[in-house]
Order: sequence, then structure tokens, then C-alpha cells
Amino acid sequence: MLDYLYPVDERALFTDRDHYLGLLELCCTELQQDRRKHLALLGLRRIGKTLILKEFILRWLQRPTAPGAPPVLPIYVDLKRLGLSPESFAVEYVGSVLYWFLEKGQGRWDDYARLPTLLRAASTLGNPRVLDMVLELDADLRQQVIPQRRLLELAFNFPEVLAREQGVRFLICIDEFQDLGLLSNFPQVGDVLDIFRALLQTQSAVAYVAAGSAISLMEGIFHQARSPLFVHFRSERVGPFGRAESEELARKALAGEALPAAAAQTLYDWTHGHPFYIYAVAERMRELILLSGRAADAQLVREAFVLETLSSAGRIYNLCRYVIEESMGQARGQALLRLLLQILAESESPLTLTEIAHRLRRPAGAARALLNRLGQVDLVAQIDGAYDLPDPVLKIWLAYFHAGVELLTVPRREILEGLVADMAQRYQRLSSELGLAKESQACRELSRTVREVMAAFDGRLAPGRLFGRTASGAGAVQLPVFTRVAAY
Repeated sequence: MLDYLYPVDERALFTDRDHYLGLLELCCTELQQDRRKHLALLGLRRIGKTLILKEFILRWLQRPTAPGAPPVLPIYVDLKRLGLSPESFAVEYVGSVLYWFLEKGQGRWDDYARLPTLLRAASTLGNPRVLDMVLELDADLRQQVIPQRRLLELAFNFPEVLAREQGVRFLICIDEFQDLGLLSNFPQVGDVLDIFRALLQTQSAVAYVAAGSAISLMEGIFHQARSPLFVHFRSERVGPFGRAESEELARKALAGEALPAAAAQTLYDWTHGHPFYIYAVAERMRELILLSGRAADAQLVREAFVLETLSSAGRIYNLCRYVIEESMGQARGQALLRLLLQILAESESPLTLTEIAHRLRRPAGAARALLNRLGQVDLVAQIDGAYDLPDPVLKIWLAYFHAGVELLTVPRREILEGLVADMAQRYQRLSSELGLAKESQACRELSRTVREVMAAFDGRLAPGRLFGRTASGAGAVQLPVFTRVAAY
């Protein structure tokens, strides 16, 4: 089952994520009781959103339907694989719905991306209303002036009609949901999210899960009041693994090879719990263990990380390069933006707007505009008034990339050891900076709490026992009144 969508080797690596699986199950059980719950999953690229969807679909299809409850069928739609013209999208979206309804994930779905297959599939159902919708789709595509908006309305409404006619419910999981907005580029269409919302509000047999890695775009779609889908979806941020989950995934990738505690801790510290980075480094470790006969230890973790991150053949290197090129392709003014990224990557701690403007040699307003552009493509995040790259590993890769460091596939031993030592020092400095930042933040929070308590005294009476007075002489103590409470 799902052999093409979710190969067996991927399933073997799936780790944790029980919270998100539970939310998806809740969407299905609520739908069975005619209560719709729409969910949005947001997270960095390769953080595991797609695997969560695939794992849930596999488990749900293997689970028997409760007696008396209508069956809920999951549908997986990856917008990266669909044509994003109204004509192609309408055919392939309807085809995806029919594929999952008829095949339930068995075999390949691409046959259902062609109109003749849709016509044959709709005919076999023996349902006039479903067949009429596919025939209408075919007729619209044959018109001299194709009604693009009407095609999208028909496509978005098709799952509801099919579900009602066949007595089922659908949970439609749309991956890379933010790409749906590309359909708005066609003049006839207008705002595609407005079309989607209008149909969503008329449906009762279909619930939706939207997943996307363009976090700023996804937040704009689901969190901003001007968006048609504002407050229609419950949003969840998919983050990195914790220490235990990171070790569990690494052990699965190492396929039985030993992983000492110190090595597991180094792997977690250097990858920051990002599942793809953990897997890539663990795979490289296994390769080094099998080829050289070395045992896994913290030094092997560091070497594998450097090879994966700084070698042009490394998976982390290629993912980081893809993220930068893909994101920069969507941003204007690339020369200054690249310089700004370089400045942030070379700094071992987040930078304030003033510091950035000074290093850019630009006014603060111009620097803020550049930061906003990078924020819109998820390359920069603002935390506690300072700016930094949200992905620490991407930041490290970018710093070395701008320094011209790129390894051969098999570098000389002394070069590799030198880079490992250099990167280890960098991580140590970053850890120290983080510790100081956390300590400073804790001090600020404590100071604020003390000031709030002092301001609340306000001449009130407090029991004497709180100040160590004996029972015989206990009496109320009047607290002082502070005319001004300020940070020291």
C-alpha cells in the first residue's frame, strides 16, 4: 500500500510526531461526526511535514472504519507535481480525487492526470451527477475562450459532489499549499483563495489539511485578516526534533551501528534537531564506518557533518544552496540582499537594525526594507529585537560558502581535520553566545518580575509571619509605596 507515494525505506525512518498524527486523526474523526476541522502545517523545508502526511495516510487506510460511521478517505495532492495553469490544475486536481477514491493510493496516479482516464473512471461509477461534472470539465476545455475561473470552481467543488453521491467523506491534504496562489496570476481567475474559500464554506463532506514550507506566505494566508482564509484553519508549526527523537532517528539511519551518548549529543548539537540534517549526517557516518572500519564517536559525527555541509556532493550542501537560490529568485535587489545575508552569516550572534545598517553602510530605513524582503522569503527572522537566519545550519553553510570553502568529494585528511576544528570552535562560540543571551534574557525577566512586585506593594498590609514575627507579637506590616520603580 502506498508503495509509490511512501516507499518502505522511508517508512522505516519515520520517528515521533505523535502530536501531529493525533491532530490529523482528530480531523478525520470529527469529519465522521459532521464536524469539520481544517488544519495548516507550517515548517522549514525538509523538516518532515510531508512525511507526517504520508505516515498518517498509511495508518488511516490500514485502520478499519468504526461501525455506523461514514468512511473518511484521505487524498494527497502535491502542488509541486500539478500543472499550475487553470486548465492543467482542474484536470489533475479532479484526477487526484478520483484516483484516491478508486485506487486508495495503490499504483501510480499519473494516468488520472489525463481527461480520457477521468471520463472512463467517472463512467464506471454509474453516477450521473459525477459523470456530468467530468463532462462539463471536458466541454469547458473545448471552448474557444476557456472559462478559467469556472474550471477552478468546478475542480474545488468536485470532491464535495463525489463524497455526497458516494456516501463518504474526504480529508484532502494539499502539500506546498502556498503555490495555489500562482493560479491568481491568470487575469480571468482573480484571487484563487477567494474561490477556494467560497467553495469551502458550502461544503460539509470535505475537510482540508494545508502544508507548506514558505512560512511567511503561509502565515499571510492563514493569519492575516485580509486573507480569504483568515481563521478558517487551525495552524501548527512543525519544528525540529528534541534530543531523544534525534538519537532515535540517527540509530535508524545507522542501521544497527553503535552510537555512543557523546556522539548522539554532538549530532543533536550540530544539526539542531533538524530531521533531514540528522539523516544526512548519520548516512554519511554509516558510509565512513563501513568503508574505513572506524567506530562512531563525536569526531566521526563532526567529520560527517563537515563533508555533508561543505562538499558540493553533500546533501546538506545542496539543500542549503537550493534554499538560497529558490528564495533569492523571489526577492528583488539581489546584490544588496546577498550582502546582507553574508553579514548575518558571518556574525556569530544576531544583529540589531542599527548594527546591520552600519555594516551595510545604508540608512536604517533602507536596511529595514531589505530585512523585510528577506523575511518574506523566510531567510531572515526577528527575535527579541535582533535579526538572524532562522536555520542555524544554513547560516553556517552560508558563512563558509561566502568564504570560498568547498570540499572535493574526498578531501585530504589534514584539510578535513582543519575544517572540523574550525567548525567546532565556531559551534563552541555560538553556544557561549547563546548561553549569555539566555542568561541576559533570564536576568531581564527576573528584573521585570521584581519591579512588578515592588510596584504592587502600594502601602498594602501583609501578615507579620511572612517577615518572621513570632505568633505572640505578630501583626500586620505595612508595605512601602514606591513612587518610581525602574531597571537598575
